[in-house]
Amino acid sequence: MQEPIKLNCGYGRCPLDGFVNLDKRDGWMFQDGFDYATGSVDAITISHALMYLDNIELMDFLAEAYRALRGGGVIRITEDNTTDPKSGVYGGWKRDAICLTDSRMMRTRLEKAGFDVCDVSPDETHYTDFSLIQELHGKPPRVFHIEGIKP
Repeated sequence: MQEPIKLNCGYGRCPLDGFVNLDKRDGWMFQDGFDYATGSVDAITISHALMYLDNIELMDFLAEAYRALRGGGVIRITEDNTTDPKSGVYGGWKRDAICLTDSRMMRTRLEKAGFDVCDVSPDETHYTDFSLIQELHGKPPRVFHIEGIKP
C-alpha cells in the first residue's frame, strides 16, 4: 500500500515528519500550486500562512487544494483570529499580513471552493490520524481551527 501524501504548506520554522514540507524558504509559493496529480493528495495542513494571501490568491490556492486532494481528503487550517477583540491579535498582528482571518471568512471561502466545512477544536480532526494537528500554534481565541473535506 502506498504511503499517504500529506502536505505541510508554509511551514516556516515547523516542518513536520511524514509530510512534504513546502515553504518560500525552499522556493515554493502558494501561487505555485502543487506538482501532484488530481486526486492524489490525502491531506494538507496550513498554519499561520494564509493571512499573507489576498482574496484572489486565497481562492486560487483553495481551488488548487481541492483539485489535488482525493475524495475524502482533508485540508486543515489553523490561522490567527484577527477579528475577535479577545484574541490578542485583533486587527492583525503581523505588519506584512494582507488579510484579516477568522473562521466565518475561511468557512465561506472553503465552501465556495467546494469543500464540506467543519469547525474543529485544537485536538480534533476529521483526518484518519492526528498528524494534521500542530501543537505549537496557540489556542482559541487567538487562533481558529477549521477543516475542509473534499466530498
